[in-house]
Amino acid sequence: MALPRPRLAPAVLALLGFICALVLVDTVFFTALTLLLPYYPRAAGLSKSGAGLLVAAYPLGTLVGALPGGLLAARLGDRLVVVLGLTLMSGSTLVFGWASSPMVLGAARFAQGLAGDGRPAGAAR
Repeated sequence: MALPRPRLAPAVLALLGFICALVLVDTVFFTALTLLLPYYPRAAGLSKSGAGLLVAAYPLGTLVGALPGGLLAARLGDRLVVVLGLTLMSGSTLVFGWASSPMVLGAARFAQGLAGDGRPAGAAR
């Protein structure tokens, strides 16, 4: 005999949808650079090691920002931290899209990692 499935409240379903969207956006930004790797060494004058550093800047930003992001969420509240993270992600993505200098590309990619560090975890609390 199967157990009845519990019904979820609309607020819980909305929160679940929001968290799924945040995780999807974070995953897309993490992996989007793979398709652009042949372009950036020519356009920005990156070497192979420079392209590797560009790829590594996002997870490095996530690593550096994870603990401070969690502490910030505990102090300021989840909603404000999510809005701040989305704002930083939007701004750094615009900068990354128009940058041609290797340093600006790396800094923008690092900022994307900082912005994406704790948003899904902070939204789930």
